[in-house]
Amino acid sequence: MRCFLTKAVLLALATLAIADDRCTNGPFVKHPPQGGEFIPRLACHTKWDNGEVIVGVEAWASKWQMRGIRFKYSQWGWGEVHGSMDADARHEKSEWSASEQVNIKVWNNKPDDGNPVDAVGRIRIEGNNGRQIFDIGANGGKTAKNENYGADMGSGIILGAQTFAGLWLNYVEFNMLRSKVKKAELVDVKYGQSLADLNKKQEGIDNASLMTMYFVNDNPVNGSGMIYDVARDEEVETEQTITTETTNEWTTGVEVTVGASVGIPLISASAETTTSVGFRNEEYKKDESKRRELVKIGWKFRCDPNKPLPPQQAVKCTAKAFRGEFDSSYEGHVEVELVDGTKYKYKETGTMRSVSYMESVNTCSPIDIKKVPGSNELGDHEEIGSAKELKKRSIRHSRVYRG
Repeated sequence: MRCFLTKAVLLALATLAIADDRCTNGPFVKHPPQGGEFIPRLACHTKWDNGEVIVGVEAWASKWQMRGIRFKYSQWGWGEVHGSMDADARHEKSEWSASEQVNIKVWNNKPDDGNPVDAVGRIRIEGNNGRQIFDIGANGGKTAKNENYGADMGSGIILGAQTFAGLWLNYVEFNMLRSKVKKAELVDVKYGQSLADLNKKQEGIDNASLMTMYFVNDNPVNGSGMIYDVARDEEVETEQTITTETTNEWTTGVEVTVGASVGIPLISASAETTTSVGFRNEEYKKDESKRRELVKIGWKFRCDPNKPLPPQQAVKCTAKAFRGEFDSSYEGHVEVELVDGTKYKYKETGTMRSVSYMESVNTCSPIDIKKVPGSNELGDHEEIGSAKELKKRSIRHSRVYRG
């Protein structure tokens, strides 16, 4: 039994692909370099929305037309072959750097029987300063030169390609970056864990001890009372760090900044949280992706001047501040603005980390004078006499301890 394949059957057996918006809606030039016979349902070869570019081409060609082709992505590697890899066909495989600007020239094939163009005839890729990177095609007499699209490709970066192939490569179209990138900004950030859940569990929140002091009035019974008043600042380190995991080759040289719409979880006391203290999204006020700085948290231990500490009594004073440490993965997008004003987004993942503090909470409570630990710091005090005259006295009559 003999089986004959008609052209219609061959097309039905050709590589089919579901329509992919990534190859029709993207930062591409309006008139892409193309060759062969256009056929609907093109296969889409691109990962531009993940920040990748095409950095390699491998192809096979026979006497009459190009037979098969595949592309290499900057991070993913080589994709699948579209078309056929004839053992007797000419073969070429080339790669280049992701940052190199390239020009592409495409030829149609030239059937001898007078039929219309039905395949790609030849592909040539040139790099910087006209350096030939890739050149393969049908016999010279079997190609018809198509338009040279190498003069107005913007940045010269290949973001993707579209093909249709059966037994040969019927059609190819290259999607080129339409213009240089002006800026890139992280937006639409969603965290891997909700703030509501974190706040309910109080995860990442603790009480940071800033200072503990013991004030002791060791004057004899019926002696003078003691007024204590100490205020200081403690330095703590805060952090706001956003990391990005995607390496985007088509925005190389343009730093990704943090958009104003991106909120960073910082510790706060708010009715929006499920407890009295929790995380709340605050505006990321600086656009850099990493910021560490020392901030001062003030604390004060002070008694009521009208109620001095009686003789042979002591108080323990503590200064604490709520500390919040948020560390989570996120999913978002980077919005890229091109020089021509158009904007596009690609997917981004990474981590968000913040270390923040609230204002200090200061408390002083009576303590048995015998339980005061050994002295390691002496401080000033003010003593109240029977005449209720306020004056400075020797520190010998008062001891201030820091725990």
